[in-house]
Amino acid sequence: MKKSKSSEEQITQALHQADSGTAMVDACRHLRFSEAAFFVCARRLAYLAVSELRTPRSLEVENRRLKQVLADLTLDRLTLSEAIQRNA
Repeated sequence: MKKSKSSEEQITQALHQADSGTAMVDACRHLRFSEAAFFVCARRLAYLAVSELRTPRSLEVENRRLKQVLADLTLDRLTLSEAIQRNA
């Protein structure tokens, strides 16, 4: 699936502008993305705030870091167990 040129924050901002009374077409034109992108993302992001969108991203970064730590520890454990078997 093609990645959108507009960020989720921009689309959320447009959603909030449309809720506050600004015409949806004007909000899309101001933030430079299509009406189709607005409607697709409106279904996903309608009730989320910008801060709520950032939370999953920070969790993804932390998850990636923890997976790297686990991989490093697993490699260390395997290396040490092979060294012990050679010495025995």
